[in-house]
Amino acid sequence: MSKPRFLLAAALQLILICGAPTVEDIPDVESCNFLQVNSILEAKGGNLVEVASRELHQNVNLVQQPLSPKLSMVAEVKLETMSVINRFNHLMAGAYLVAMLLFFSGITASDRFGRRMAQIVFLLGGMLTSGGFAVLLPISYSFAKALGQGAAASGFLVSAYPMGGICGQVYVRKTMLPESGRPGGSYKELRSFTFRTLFLMGLSTWAYISVVFTPLRANPTVLWYTLLFLRAAAGFLNSISGSAAQFLALNVTPKHEVMTLMTIAVGCRNFGITFGVIISSIVLWFVEQTHAANIWVNGTAPLMPIVLITLLVLFAFTLLMPQEEPELSEETGDGTTSSGQMTTMNLEVPQREKLMDEATIYSFERSFTVAAIEVATSLISEVQYGFSTVAVGWILTCITVAAVILNFICAWVVPKDHTSRSNTMYWQAAVAVLATLFMLSYWPLWTLYLGDAIIIALSNTANGMVDGFAVLAAVPNTPYSREAYFNRKRFLIAASRFLAAPLVRGLIEFAGRNAYASVQFLLTMCGLFCVRKIWEILNDSSLEDSAESKAK
Repeated sequence: MSKPRFLLAAALQLILICGAPTVEDIPDVESCNFLQVNSILEAKGGNLVEVASRELHQNVNLVQQPLSPKLSMVAEVKLETMSVINRFNHLMAGAYLVAMLLFFSGITASDRFGRRMAQIVFLLGGMLTSGGFAVLLPISYSFAKALGQGAAASGFLVSAYPMGGICGQVYVRKTMLPESGRPGGSYKELRSFTFRTLFLMGLSTWAYISVVFTPLRANPTVLWYTLLFLRAAAGFLNSISGSAAQFLALNVTPKHEVMTLMTIAVGCRNFGITFGVIISSIVLWFVEQTHAANIWVNGTAPLMPIVLITLLVLFAFTLLMPQEEPELSEETGDGTTSSGQMTTMNLEVPQREKLMDEATIYSFERSFTVAAIEVATSLISEVQYGFSTVAVGWILTCITVAAVILNFICAWVVPKDHTSRSNTMYWQAAVAVLATLFMLSYWPLWTLYLGDAIIIALSNTANGMVDGFAVLAAVPNTPYSREAYFNRKRFLIAASRFLAAPLVRGLIEFAGRNAYASVQFLLTMCGLFCVRKIWEILNDSSLEDSAESKAK
């Protein structure tokens, strides 16, 4: 992204954030009102007192009538709330301006962190991707309903973010992959891409918040499509920023750290779901406690922490990421990584390609399954079980926290060798298939949440292992390089999240909860087949290694 394009995009975002002018912003409004009063008096005759008495007596009933729907939508926000929003806008404008000046001035506070800073930004970017998607889940249905939309349309509000991610990965494919001779392998280019896209993503999210508190509220249709556009823009920029940060991290990460990095990355990406719903629940609770709650505040306030976190990541990246590429460590890995590398290093190219193809398909299935759980459980809890918006947020929080705990337990007890890891992937996929039975409506209320936690936990662990093996099996400078693999993976993750929200909510609305459970069963069965093929490839390689060792 060139500097002129970056500055133009930033300027357009700021213009949108500023919003449309209100009556208070127009100069000489008092003199205009004075001329209007004089004209009325001349037309009706009489002095001011007589005309005012007549008009008051004739229109007293009209004064007592409620405002029209459009005017009441504009008037719902309190002056105190608008004051807080204005202060927030001023603070963000100053902070983002300082971040941009620091980056273009080339100031760095320390080069000491080297590759660790690239890895941290990559991990936080994955968490922001999932958190930015999940943060609006608890309020999405109510917010869409306030704008005259239904359950399926509320899914589009959620899925606009990953839809932008799909477009972002198309852009990455055409402009950034290193095997095409593009800047995906250049440290300086990736550093610049990461900052600029992360900067613009923060502005897009900030614009989403600000535009709701403009007169656009008087036209719900225009406001609805504006919000969809801004969510898609944030997803587009987040997708590019995440890819650039990932390429940057992989370029500076030694091979012996790759498996660990990818396992942590999957955990961070899935923890982002927990992070998003926790933020949403806490913010909605705080808004209720301050008596500032209305649908406009509830629909935007959960995004404020996302804007602030993006700003902190920008400052950390600018000040701590070296201008020059850090030296790559050549340390040797531990037994776990060495074993995994020996397994994939002995694979033939066709086996490597097959493994990466199956890993890509499995990533799509896992992402769709988890995204479907998020949007379906929030809808079922609110509509079928009658929980409040805040309660739905806390339910999703408990599910994802339980899933993270189960994930760490699984990761801790699994022996650190490639045979045990490949076997673990297999049984986890099988248990996930069985857990979908808890989604049927015949069971007690709590079984739905138990099944969700089990599926999400097993997805985290298995997906991290699959990614680790796929990276180690990659073939550089081919369509099966690690960069190309993650480009396809991110594209399919975004596509799955885009499709899951409207399809699953629409399916539940028109066909019922059991139809949704049946679809989840079929999807997890597909995932089981993919894992079995990956397991067979790794197992065959392990048997060949054993045969060669015995022959020697």
